[in-house]
Amino acid sequence: MRQADVTSIEALSSFRAHFLSYLVEAGLAVDQASEEITRTRLWLQHDQRLYWEREYRRRTGLLAQARQQLLTARLMPEFRSADTARRDFHRAERALREAEEKLARVKQEAMRFDSTVAPKLKELDGLRMFLTGEGAKAAAFLSGAVEALQAYAETRPVTAAPAPPAPSHAPEADGATPLGSGDAT
Repeated sequence: MRQADVTSIEALSSFRAHFLSYLVEAGLAVDQASEEITRTRLWLQHDQRLYWEREYRRRTGLLAQARQQLLTARLMPEFRSADTARRDFHRAERALREAEEKLARVKQEAMRFDSTVAPKLKELDGLRMFLTGEGAKAAAFLSGAVEALQAYAETRPVTAAPAPPAPSHAPEADGATPLGSGDAT
């Protein structure tokens, strides 16, 4: 039986260390991506929605105020010019339309975000499970392999008892002839 030539247990041990480092870094990256998705969802569904709802209410009030000032300018031209009031009214109308459009867009994107991103988030969760489950199994296997190879490398080869010399086919030096050859006297 020949002995295995185990020359680089250190290389396997180094690979294991790098693999463990990779598992940690990959896990952190997956966690960061999941957190970023969660932050984006909250920003879109909560922060942006609330912001544009407030803007819509504020701009509705500004439009009502501009409408009142336009009516006042028409009734009492000496109080304010009708042209300025009309420009302010149209500006307030555009601002309100913008708020309506932005609010509708935010609501639409919030609904689309979940349907688009939810499958990707599931994939990230699957990757996290793979890294923690299969990655841990692989790391344990590598640890076991390093230990087994170290134990194997520390063992001494078993030496067998010396083998008897091989029989020679040449006649013996004492003059005797090998059995089965020649005369029987």
